[in-house]
Amino acid sequence: MKIIFKNNGLMLSILLYSISLFLNGFIVGEESYHGAVLLLFGWAGVGLDYQFSWFANPLIICAWCMNAMPKKALIASFLAICLAISFLFVDTVVLDEGGVVRGQVTGYGAGYWFWLLSICSFFCTQFYNLKKRILIYRFNMIDKVKRLFLSRWFAACL
Repeated sequence: MKIIFKNNGLMLSILLYSISLFLNGFIVGEESYHGAVLLLFGWAGVGLDYQFSWFANPLIICAWCMNAMPKKALIASFLAICLAISFLFVDTVVLDEGGVVRGQVTGYGAGYWFWLLSICSFFCTQFYNLKKRILIYRFNMIDKVKRLFLSRWFAACL
């Protein structure tokens, strides 16, 4: 059951991410930019305008690859959330490859929110899996201590 939920959380995150690629990411004036275009060319904003929110994309992909290691995936997805949310504080974006034309961000499309939701859903899944793993470990340790105590008590009685 644990493995199924772990994979369902991964599949949900990938599905939401895929949906975000077909929707508008943000709006500048009257123009909107689709998620797939932002994924392909968003890295240019890092060098030209120091907008590091694009790095949430490779970070969440790395987190997906670390799905079997919940602690590492949790850290990577948390960092991806921080980077994705940082885009809410961006006022202007570079609109050309030369860095000359800039536009005022006037809104966020559904693609941005699906993108953020995909990252948050994966984070929540990893948090749940890690918490469950810790609880199972604690219960196993308590069970081992009980068995040790009962075996010593039983041996003392004989």
